[in-house]
Amino acid sequence: MRMLIATRALQGAAGGGLIQLVSITISDLFDMRNRALYLGLLGLMWAIAGSAGPLIGGAFTEFSSWRWCFWINLPVCGIAFVLLLLCLDVHNPHTGIYEGIMAVDWFGTLSMLAVTLLLLLGLDFGGATFPWDSPKVICLVVFGTLMIGLFLFSEKCLAKYPLMPLSMFKNWSNCAAFLVAFAHSMVSIGVEYYLPLYFQSVKQALPLRSGVLILPMMATEAAVDIVVGVLIHRMGRYREVPWVGAVLMTLGTGF
Repeated sequence: MRMLIATRALQGAAGGGLIQLVSITISDLFDMRNRALYLGLLGLMWAIAGSAGPLIGGAFTEFSSWRWCFWINLPVCGIAFVLLLLCLDVHNPHTGIYEGIMAVDWFGTLSMLAVTLLLLLGLDFGGATFPWDSPKVICLVVFGTLMIGLFLFSEKCLAKYPLMPLSMFKNWSNCAAFLVAFAHSMVSIGVEYYLPLYFQSVKQALPLRSGVLILPMMATEAAVDIVVGVLIHRMGRYREVPWVGAVLMTLGTGF
């Protein structure tokens, strides 16, 4: 279990960085209208990954070893690395190593990491590993909350290139988009996490069977990704999409 947790943490950090870099690259290369099309086409990749991943992972876990869920990333990422090296042509300002290191918002990054770790550990330990009124849980939650203030201070006063420019929150449209994205991610990740747990723990499905049962949701998500990207590209309108999406997600999750 310790090895599984450690390797999953490493994979999660790397995978999370890769996903963000793909979105940043698309946003840099294309204007607002074309951007929706290419972000929507990521749904095609998600259709392949979201459909094949649970099946392959379930088969590995059931018939071989869970370690293959990690090893399978190497050839896929290796091919992607070679293609990027040969085909991606980006402007390189040749920033020096020292200048590049100093440009990173280190204090903001570390304080945000502290917020995440302290609060999550406190909420995870509370009522399970330790009582809610235990000093360990109280300290984790209190100091995690205090680190939010340090993070905001860093972004406002210390960072030359802040990790989260606070000026973004002056625009009500931005704030609305952030709120919808926050709620959407909380619900969708929760459902994707608990459905396999429900299938295997409650329905007693084997890992491979669990991968089959989650296919309808994954395939629907991918199809809607692609369709929405094409629609926004053709119509030039996007406000109706989160309206309809929030209603459907609420109904679907409730049902």
